[in-house]
Amino acid sequence: SATTSGREGGASEAAEERVAWEEVDFPYIVVNIGSGVSVLLLEREGCESPGEGRGVAAGGATFRRVGGTACGGATFLGLGRALTGVADYHKLLALAEAGDASLVDTTVGDIYGEKGCAALGFPPSMTAVNFGALAHGGEAPLPAKRHLAAAVLQLVVQASVLQAMAHATPRGAADRVLFVGGFLSDNQLARRLVANTARKLGGRALFSRHADFLGGLGSLAETLHRRAEGVSQSARSDPHR
Repeated sequence: SATTSGREGGASEAAEERVAWEEVDFPYIVVNIGSGVSVLLLEREGCESPGEGRGVAAGGATFRRVGGTACGGATFLGLGRALTGVADYHKLLALAEAGDASLVDTTVGDIYGEKGCAALGFPPSMTAVNFGALAHGGEAPLPAKRHLAAAVLQLVVQASVLQAMAHATPRGAADRVLFVGGFLSDNQLARRLVANTARKLGGRALFSRHADFLGGLGSLAETLHRRAEGVSQSARSDPHR
């Protein structure tokens, strides 16, 4: 199969490009963003790092959950509704698309300025504190709802990407992080944010072209694997069968 990846496409945007799956080597990280978030490590069988709860994947690989966060898609909908009054998921996304999270968050540039960011090697647009700009507003009115929605979306995305990169970078897999899950389905805005955040952290975000079917395919692969194991065990116990 093939994936799309977030690579630099301009000053602040990451463009999608097709990547052959054969280019993705082990180990790699899978980030499943649904209502919450799970981070899985996939390794080539026989090269696993110590850990409990390991499963067997197709293609001679093993997997295990190495992390996650409770800040996921349901957080975007729930917190977004609390802040904006918009309960419809697609309407909330449209609101976020029109907003500017930098009017709600504190960026690295807000703290260190352009020269300080250049000296530190950080992009000025990198988020330093989610919702930080509201902490010092006093009695000033809150930003418009569209900006609050954009900030909630950014909060959710950045929590997931930071988790992923924390597990991927020490393993030399920063360019092999696959993001899947219902929250990213038909959600180009979140995918762009994921790709841009990963790029700012020195990584590359991959997206499966058929992510909606990964759960079904995984169940099928596990069923076939268990059936093959059962047939093999039966043959060993009764060689004349």
